[in-house]
Amino acid sequence: MDRKGRIQCAVLILCLIMAAQACQTEKEQLVRCLISFEDYGYPVKSDDPDEDRISDISLMVFDERGDAEKCIWLPQAQEDISLELIRGKNYSFRVCANFGYQVYADHIDELEELTYHMAYPDEYREGIPMCAAADDIRVGNDGRISLVLVRLMSRISLRIDRRKLDEDVEMYVRNVTIGNCPRSVKVFTPSSV
Repeated sequence: MDRKGRIQCAVLILCLIMAAQACQTEKEQLVRCLISFEDYGYPVKSDDPDEDRISDISLMVFDERGDAEKCIWLPQAQEDISLELIRGKNYSFRVCANFGYQVYADHIDELEELTYHMAYPDEYREGIPMCAAADDIRVGNDGRISLVLVRLMSRISLRIDRRKLDEDVEMYVRNVTIGNCPRSVKVFTPSSV
């Protein structure tokens, strides 16, 4: 082998070593993250619908430029999600829970126009539609990230004052009507619902 061939071989070996070290360095930067979900802690709870229940969840992770890094949809209840992210990097998170379908976006700006079309309250046996948003979250060594879920609809409670009635009097509510309620809501932008 002539001198030119040996130099090319040495350069090629050096490039392979550098590429292997770069892969190993990037692999060392990955950290297993555990993303957990909390509810807002509403003062009034009900049994039907269950306000804490998560029947399905869409988790979207975006990088610093707003490009989608990971989009995960779980069609079953799950309290937390485990995934790998790069340590020391900032991410933005968006969550849609109890929508009944997968929510996906290639860029975070696409979610500004995301609208959820609401059904009647008696159809919320699968859980109240909720969302969460968190920006500029830096992934640390422990990899724990907690996101707070908020409801997309207002709570309406019916209270009856029975203090002046005898104890054996039973009451049945046959009909309650609420008018002028919007049928849709913007998920990640302010809305009137």
